[in-house]
Amino acid sequence: MEEVKIAEVEELQRDKGAKDMSGSESVQSIAVGVPVEDVRLVYPLPDPTTGNLRDVVIEKSTCVNREWEKMKKEWNQVIKPEFQDHEDDTLRRSIDEVTHTPLLLNWPMPASVIDELRHKYSKFSIGHSYEFTQKIEAQAAKEEKRTESALDYA
Repeated sequence: MEEVKIAEVEELQRDKGAKDMSGSESVQSIAVGVPVEDVRLVYPLPDPTTGNLRDVVIEKSTCVNREWEKMKKEWNQVIKPEFQDHEDDTLRRSIDEVTHTPLLLNWPMPASVIDELRHKYSKFSIGHSYEFTQKIEAQAAKEEKRTESALDYA
């Protein structure tokens, strides 16, 4: 196998007319994914005859732990607790019993408390109390009677 150095490869590319995007003649290195099977390991070993160090291509290399699951998480397993029954535990059949049925005829709390909760004096309040509406309607009816009686005399 011939040893080819990077400088020799660059010269070869220049001779073939390799150009970059700007048009100038140059060679740029690019990061490219290479399969592990195509990678050859070069390691300096002593020559058995001369004893000098020389670069040797390792013929066989074994890949270890090259496949893994990115989403595998062993730490997120939840161990379910074992529950023990005690004397003061609530029975399961009594959990579903209906103990309170709200009635629609009665207010759940006094009207004064509901007024406080609704905050009737807020600038966002759009409703009026029943008594206030009755009072306004009575004033409107009184005003209408007055105008009718004034028209009768005219």
